[in-house]
Amino acid sequence: MDDNQWAESIGLLREHEPIWTNVLVESGFSLERIQFLIDLVGSEQTAYDGRADSGVEEETRTSFMKSLRHLIRIEHDLQQMDGNSGEALTAGKNEIVRDLFLRSCHWIKPLISVITPTYNRPAALCEMLECLVRQTVIDFECIIVNDAGDSVDWVKRRYPELNITILDQPVNGKHTRARNVGLTAAKGTYILLCDDDDLLMPDHMKRMLEALMEDPCDLVYCDAEIVEYELRGNTRMPKSRLLFAYDSDLQAMRKFSTFIPSGCLYRMEIHQVIGAFDEDIYHYWDWDFFLRVSALFKVKRVPAASVLYAFASSNGENLSADADQMRPFLDKLSAKHDLGWLPTKNFYLLLEEEGVKMRRSNTEVLWDGTPTVSRYELHRVSPVDPFRRPGK
Repeated sequence: MDDNQWAESIGLLREHEPIWTNVLVESGFSLERIQFLIDLVGSEQTAYDGRADSGVEEETRTSFMKSLRHLIRIEHDLQQMDGNSGEALTAGKNEIVRDLFLRSCHWIKPLISVITPTYNRPAALCEMLECLVRQTVIDFECIIVNDAGDSVDWVKRRYPELNITILDQPVNGKHTRARNVGLTAAKGTYILLCDDDDLLMPDHMKRMLEALMEDPCDLVYCDAEIVEYELRGNTRMPKSRLLFAYDSDLQAMRKFSTFIPSGCLYRMEIHQVIGAFDEDIYHYWDWDFFLRVSALFKVKRVPAASVLYAFASSNGENLSADADQMRPFLDKLSAKHDLGWLPTKNFYLLLEEEGVKMRRSNTEVLWDGTPTVSRYELHRVSPVDPFRRPGK
C-alpha cells in the first residue's frame, strides 16, 4: 500500500469498527484476539515496520486489513438481503472469520483448548471434528492425542479450518494418561474435554462460556443424551437415545456421579491447584476429577442436553459400558474420597434405583435425531490414509 491507500484503509476500518468487531464477537473471538486486531489496524504509521508488542510485519498487517475490509463489505451486503439469498455471502464471511482466527493464532493463544484422546476410531473421530466445525464459537484449538494407534495426521487435511495439533504417543498409555499429555500442550484459557466418539451440539461452546461468565464459576458441565449407534458404512446411525439429566447436588454426587466429562468447560488454572487427572483410578478418573474440583472450586450444571454421549450396552466398545474388573478402581476412588462402599451394578440398573430417579431434572433437548455425516464418510479412499489420492 502507498501512504494514501494506507490512510484510507485505516479510516475505513476505524469508521466501521463496530461492524467488524461485532461479527468477531458473534463468532466467539476472545476479547484479547479482538483487541489484537484493533491495535493492529489502529496505528497511523504508514511505513509500518512491525511493533515490539505484536511482532507483525507490514505485509501481514496489510493482509489482515484487506480481510477486515472484505468482511465489512460482505456484512453490508448481507444487511441488504432478505431470506436465503445471502447463503453464499454468509459462507464467504465465515471463511474470512476462520482465516482471521487461524492467522492470528501465531500471536494470540486460543480461548479454549479441546482435548481429545483417540485410538483407532477414525470414523467417530471425524464425526466429533465435524461437530467442532459447526460450533458457533471458533476461538479454540483441538488437541488430538493419538494413543499409539494408526496415524490420524490426515484429519488436518480434511479439516483445515480447525486449529488442530496431533500428539502421537509411542505406546498406548490409555485414555487418562492421554488427557494428561493433552494438558501439557494446551494453550487455552479454558479446557474443554471431549471423547473422540462423543458429539457436541453447534451452540455447545457458546452455552458453556456464557454459563461460566454470567454466574462466575470455575467449571460448567451439561446434560446429555446417551446414544447407542450402529455403523452403516462409515457413519454411526442412532439406534436408541436416553435423556441423561440430573441435579448437581454435591452430596448425592458422592453416591452416584452424574457428571459427564465430555463437553465440560473449566478454567485451566484448576490444574495448577489439583494437579493432573489421576491415572491410577482409570475407569473413574472423571468422578475423581469432579470430586476434587467441587471440593475447592465452584461448579455448575447447565440444564441443556448439548452433548451426545456414545454408549455401547452390549458389545463393550465403550469402556463405560463394561463393568468387568472395575471393582479395584472403584475401591481406590472410595478410599481416596472416603465414599464408603459403592456398587458396580450395570449402569442402566443404577439409573433405576430410587435415589437416582429422585434426582432426575428438567432439561432442554437440542438434538433432532439426525446422524452426523463427516468428511470421512464423504471422501474415504484408503483405510490407512483415507484421503490419500491414488498414486500419491
